[in-house]
Amino acid sequence: MGIRETNIKLLNKFGTKAQVIVAIEELCEFVSAIAKYPRYDNSDKAVESTKEKVLDEYCDMMIVLSIIALAYELKDEEIEANLKGLNKTRECLRRENPSFKISFAIKSVCQLSDVVSNYIFFGEEHTKERDKNEVLGLCVKAYLSLDLIAGIYGFTDDSINPHLKGKLNRMERWEANAKGNSLEVTTTDRAVIEEKSCTACGAYNDPDDKICIECQKEHPQNNKENKQT
Repeated sequence: MGIRETNIKLLNKFGTKAQVIVAIEELCEFVSAIAKYPRYDNSDKAVESTKEKVLDEYCDMMIVLSIIALAYELKDEEIEANLKGLNKTRECLRRENPSFKISFAIKSVCQLSDVVSNYIFFGEEHTKERDKNEVLGLCVKAYLSLDLIAGIYGFTDDSINPHLKGKLNRMERWEANAKGNSLEVTTTDRAVIEEKSCTACGAYNDPDDKICIECQKEHPQNNKENKQT
């Protein structure tokens, strides 16, 4: 099941507002991850030290941009057409230095988070149509930001897709196993499910399993108690 299909299931079960709140949280976490890049003296050290965390938040960004598109009824064709119209801008941005790219991404994602927060505080009725065009433009900038971050960190489909698949698997298990549909309850259920999920493929394991039942690999998540002792 793809990103859009998984998000539709979650929106239907838990409601759009709850998922928009999650989206804002993830936008902020992405910014927090890439904002650590300038702390380091050189690019190689920055990438080495932050790559794992940035990849995790990068995949979350891919998921929550889809949530935002669904919440504001943005069509994939609209987003793709706007991205295509910015091909020259994208090529110019790719030639900039990493610090400029990081700055562009931080500003773009923060702007998107700021506008989308209106959905929570003022409601769908007052914000969806009013903010739709602005959200579309900011989503496009966020996708440009992902492109720039992938270039800095050397992310490819081979590195992104397995991580993304694991996240989607956990989301589907969260939706299937959640005992309630309020934000507070589902947050607790999600934490329990992630505690039992394989960090590589997302399979739902028994807490005592040392080897993942799906991918047959040992991961800290699967053997957490044993590793602590």
